[in-house]
Amino acid sequence: MEIWEKWVPVEGIFSRFYIDTIENNTEGVFITLKNNNLKKSIEIIFDGSMYSDCVTQRDGFLKKISELKKKYGTVFCNDWSLFKVENSDYLQWLKEESYGVYAGDGEYKMRHFVILGSNLIFEILAPYEPTVQFVEEK
Repeated sequence: MEIWEKWVPVEGIFSRFYIDTIENNTEGVFITLKNNNLKKSIEIIFDGSMYSDCVTQRDGFLKKISELKKKYGTVFCNDWSLFKVENSDYLQWLKEESYGVYAGDGEYKMRHFVILGSNLIFEILAPYEPTVQFVEEK
């Protein structure tokens, strides 16, 4: 059974936002998060190997959001947007599809990060924590 926990990568991070950009290239994955009420954005950088990522329109995630609200309460998803998932169904799927190549065990333990933006859901499996920083808007 999946265990979702609130992820607070940096102090002072805002709780709700939309995903403005996602760039995936040979140098990594770069995500920009914005909140219309603030004059700064958040940049999340996975600057190395990552094993899988998935972008879903929020409407395509309604069943999962409903399950999370039942399990953790309505405030859980409504008041926060960044999560880590233990015992991940997504990681289990990748492990099965890769015939165990991406087992996510040992030295390179895979982590499942989820960004519940107001517009999109972004999931990524990576063996490390990303760099997270504030960027002042001009």
